[in-house]
Amino acid sequence: MMSFMKRPALAGALLIAGCGSIEAPDDASETPQRAASVPGPAPSDSAAASASAEVGPQTDEKLERTAERLLSGWVGWDPTRTAFVVVTSFSQEGTGQGVIAAVVTEEVDYDGQDVLCDPGACDASSPALVTPTMSWLKKEKLESIVVFEPVVFGPGGAAVLPGGKLVWKKDHVDSVRGFKITSLPKLEVGKEFSATPAQAAQSPDGAFALVLFRMDPGENYKDGFNPHVEPRMYRTP
Repeated sequence: MMSFMKRPALAGALLIAGCGSIEAPDDASETPQRAASVPGPAPSDSAAASASAEVGPQTDEKLERTAERLLSGWVGWDPTRTAFVVVTSFSQEGTGQGVIAAVVTEEVDYDGQDVLCDPGACDASSPALVTPTMSWLKKEKLESIVVFEPVVFGPGGAAVLPGGKLVWKKDHVDSVRGFKITSLPKLEVGKEFSATPAQAAQSPDGAFALVLFRMDPGENYKDGFNPHVEPRMYRTP
């Protein structure tokens, strides 16, 4: 895992979101929505954003579409590993940005981590990254993942998902399902940063959620602490 000063930041868009149909569209001309990065353009606020991948092994054509969507800011779900899949960029002081792929579980934020492009050697939106992303998906046996568009936390600190909503409460997130409110584990961060939830997604069965937190070093930036995004996976009872 990277140090606090070199944590990955979101690529042009990291994503998240709801679970509609999990059937991949056959229309290859459909391009993935440019989801929000932190900072970046805002994604759709629809909590019922459609998934884009089939359950089961994908053909290379469909795997290529999955890779393109991950690179454009969507998040994946792997039911076999009970994990989310993300592709983000990361900063390296004085060099630029690189692109990294990782699996996010309850225990490990960056499992199966692999650098797809070294800092300063590429752009996160480069078509040249599709092939290494596909290779990484195959290496990590992630060919069967489902990918989703993101849902953002609104001005009131809430992200509305198909199975309920997540509400930010200063140092933790509450999972709200009808009248049931469950406080999720407290977010532990370094004293050099302040945390703000940016985006969220949930697994198709609604049992797990992923939250991406914007980590702002404020004046500590001058001491070498970089703004970045921290992913956290939670059970949502």
